[in-house]
Amino acid sequence: MDNIADIRKDYQLQSLSEADVASNPVAQFGKWWEDAVNSKIDEVNAMTLATVNAEGLPAARIVLLKGYDENGFIFFTNYNSNKGGELEKNPNACLVFF
Repeated sequence: MDNIADIRKDYQLQSLSEADVASNPVAQFGKWWEDAVNSKIDEVNAMTLATVNAEGLPAARIVLLKGYDENGFIFFTNYNSNKGGELEKNPNACLVFF
């Protein structure tokens, strides 16, 4: 078995400067989204959704992005699930795209 620390893929590095970022976060996400789609990443719309329960304990799971606009990100969920209940009580969440 390979050493876990040695398992990695080399990525071309680019810098990110404040001067190069759109002032509108949705417009910036749109640029990054186009870059991701054009890179042919598998499951490009998969994202990690992290929420917290009433005790402040975090939970994260993978969901699929269905759309986005100036109002936010759209994904489908079961409103009766733990995730749905957590979002109803606390709509603050974190999305992470690979």
